[in-house]
Amino acid sequence: MQGYALVEGRYRRLRGRKRAGVKLAVWSRVLDLELRFKAERLRLWDPTKGQYLLNHTEENKARRAAESRIQAAVAARQAAEKRVAELEVDLAASRRPSGLTQCNESPAALRPRTPRRTNARLDGTDV
Repeated sequence: MQGYALVEGRYRRLRGRKRAGVKLAVWSRVLDLELRFKAERLRLWDPTKGQYLLNHTEENKARRAAESRIQAAVAARQAAEKRVAELEVDLAASRRPSGLTQCNESPAALRPRTPRRTNARLDGTDV
């Protein structure tokens, strides 16, 4: 592998360096990456992250894995929300006095009613 850089209008050959596990490495100021020839392939090394940039195949695999994790997280959240709703119904049911069933009336309608006063006496005569 050889590399050239344009310096003051002339191309100059870049010197490659051998690294552990890498046959040859050349620094690119333009890319701000190191071009490495590793395992018979050209790879781009990002020294700031300390890792190789993903190639097309690796990127697709990583994206599919991330999408799968997102789908699993969404399904887990939906299941948790469903369980919370079920527990809220159970809690509401446990707070009602026994023998009563759930109804759709307002709380005021559920209060005991006071008997209405009439104008009749206990002996049946009007007042």
